[in-house]
Amino acid sequence: MSHERPWEEVDSSGIEFGEVMNSSPADLGSPWDGAEGRVVELQMSIGENEELSSRDSTIVIEDPVWQRMIVHAMKQPNLEVGGMLLGSIWKDSNKVEGEGVGGSSHGIWIQEIIQAEFQESTSTSLRFTHETWQAIARKHQSSQSNLAIIGWYHTHPNWGIFLSPMDEFICKSFFPDVTSLAIVIDPQQKLAGCFEWNEQRTKMVKRTSIHLRLTKEQAVLRSESKANSLQDRKWEGVAGLDP
Repeated sequence: MSHERPWEEVDSSGIEFGEVMNSSPADLGSPWDGAEGRVVELQMSIGENEELSSRDSTIVIEDPVWQRMIVHAMKQPNLEVGGMLLGSIWKDSNKVEGEGVGGSSHGIWIQEIIQAEFQESTSTSLRFTHETWQAIARKHQSSQSNLAIIGWYHTHPNWGIFLSPMDEFICKSFFPDVTSLAIVIDPQQKLAGCFEWNEQRTKMVKRTSIHLRLTKEQAVLRSESKANSLQDRKWEGVAGLDP
């Protein structure tokens, strides 16, 4: 798929990670503990002939966190916005490899986000300034959380789901760890995609799906809905916001 977006050339001047350190995420326990089956698979946006991830880990995101991310994207659907993903990793030694939801007993658990401030945004670009990184660092440190910054998310208003040269630069420069993720949301086309490093750690490639860990209330609403098929409801299957 070709993108006719007027990309700016990658300009790394002024881009600083500041005090935000991409520390390795800790194992803070399994997202399956206490889930009681309240986990659904969300199909991500996949184009034709795209290179896809072959890694067998599972990505889990908390439902309230996913909703806040989507609401952030929808509030300014004509501008690029973004933020940081905070989370942990897990390795469930009590499970046999390949057992359980997603066919994996290990993966990444996204449990919080930090919305970016002081960024420079247009409909075709997003630039995290030094003030952006400083604000992120302050929020992360003040939270006194054991969660690590494990990646970032941003929007592509009406441009679809892919990583631009500038996006790839940010991933390589600031999120090179094997556990790092990038989530892209198109609030106008109602699409979303999740990228992770390939096995060789040379390129960020798309995952076919991630898993949403629902709150008890959200699980009840879904079970009571007559149109509960995620496969048949494109926006709900991607973002959980279909009315």
